[in-house]
Amino acid sequence: MERRDWRQKRLERESGVSQRHISSLLNQQQDCTTDILGSLATAFHVPAWILLVSGLPPDILDSKRIPELVDHYVNAGPKGQDFIDRMAEREAAHREPGAPVVPIRNTKMG
Repeated sequence: MERRDWRQKRLERESGVSQRHISSLLNQQQDCTTDILGSLATAFHVPAWILLVSGLPPDILDSKRIPELVDHYVNAGPKGQDFIDRMAEREAAHREPGAPVVPIRNTKMG
């Protein structure tokens, strides 16, 4: 909501979820159902699962590459998933300035 400069009433219009229910969710007074999650995600034009991941930077929320990456990961198979995991771990280690290079584990890709 903040990223789009929306108030609860705007989210109500976009999602069909009542402002009262949105307020209860934001104040952690009520749990979110999968139906409500789906309605909110549709309003924001993101996959529902992305709203379940806490701490995502705002630019990730709008990225179309994350759902694509997940699709690639799912379709990669076990060896490909292991490779993606290792590359993500290695790249994340490089995020901090001065971080040492994380070597790629020596595993055979078949």
